[in-house]
Amino acid sequence: MPKKETAEDLVTRETWLLYYLWKIKGFRGSISALSKELGYKDDSSVNKKINKLKQKEYVKEEQAKMGTVLKVTGKGERKIIFLILPRYTLNLLLVLTFIYLCWGLLGLFGIFYVEPWNILLIGIISICVTGFLIWSYRKSEEELLKITRPESES
Repeated sequence: MPKKETAEDLVTRETWLLYYLWKIKGFRGSISALSKELGYKDDSSVNKKINKLKQKEYVKEEQAKMGTVLKVTGKGERKIIFLILPRYTLNLLLVLTFIYLCWGLLGLFGIFYVEPWNILLIGIISICVTGFLIWSYRKSEEELLKITRPESES
């Protein structure tokens, strides 16, 4: 029986860390606090990953009143666009579906002539498909966020 693929097979730890920093909209605190939040026992592996991300200019370190803040740069967002884009695409699809549905409702109530039943049917199907895609995206995001637990790395 073949091994079941998981999100961990598709995403490196550095990419996951970049996604995590993007998801929480930056991290305020030290690298040791970040490594503790992620469940690492020592800071060296997280420190190496953060330094690599800084060298590649995916993450920038800013000084704030309350301490250091690690934020994902535009270049970093482009690196993880395949993880970010589905969220915005689905939201856009949902908005367009509701516009389509409203257009059908206006036709149904005689404000202007369109084939209302066809539009309503397609609108309802679109809402169901979009809802399913959003549910599936959230499940895959949960799977991605399960990667937080550290493994023995070099």
